[in-house]
Amino acid sequence: SLGVPVYPGFDANTSSPADVTSQLEAWGKQCDLNGAFMWIYDEFTPGEAAQYATAIKAGLNDESYTDPMASVHDNHASNALM
Repeated sequence: SLGVPVYPGFDANTSSPADVTSQLEAWGKQCDLNGAFMWIYDEFTPGEAAQYATAIKAGLNDESYTDPMASVHDNHASNALM
């Protein structure tokens, strides 16, 4: 290990929440992985941010982290559709 953290990113257009969880679990068996992110966050549909946040948490086996922006973005997207 070089001591430099690497956080993989996923594109919601090509990776489902299940894909994200599965890939993070696989990578977690190969290296010490403690973070990930989603590309094109502002293109999520209502509820999608929370699904991906849950998928990342599950893939990292991290039950302690809650993304406060997931609910903020979901609320914004829901209001924009009204």
